[in-house]
Amino acid sequence: NMDALPHLDRIPLERALQRLPVKLFAIRVYAAIHEYETHKDLPSFEQMAKHQVPILILMSRRDAIAKFVPRLHRTSNVNIIDVTNMGEKDGFREHLYHMVKPEKATEIIAHFIDQVEERRKKTIQSS
Repeated sequence: NMDALPHLDRIPLERALQRLPVKLFAIRVYAAIHEYETHKDLPSFEQMAKHQVPILILMSRRDAIAKFVPRLHRTSNVNIIDVTNMGEKDGFREHLYHMVKPEKATEIIAHFIDQVEERRKKTIQSS
């Protein structure tokens, strides 16, 4: 029941329902629930941490679509950058930060890659 959802969560769902055929929306919801079930008990990205694969997460505290679960990201290989735009009223735009602000997202990603490469070079030199 849509009335049971908080208002912020309801807005993207109402917009999605207006644009998508109901069957397609149901399939996407089912897939999201299935993904949640497979990840909900994981303490973190253990295999990524084990192999020290660097992970960059652009998170927003106001993103009603992609809820950020901090306990999944408590490993040394995860870098989290808060890109919350408190002035943004459109939840979908907040969710799609990388598309709405491609220059800034590209700058953040390029900086992350530069940092990872620099650490890798230092590790190789010290070996």
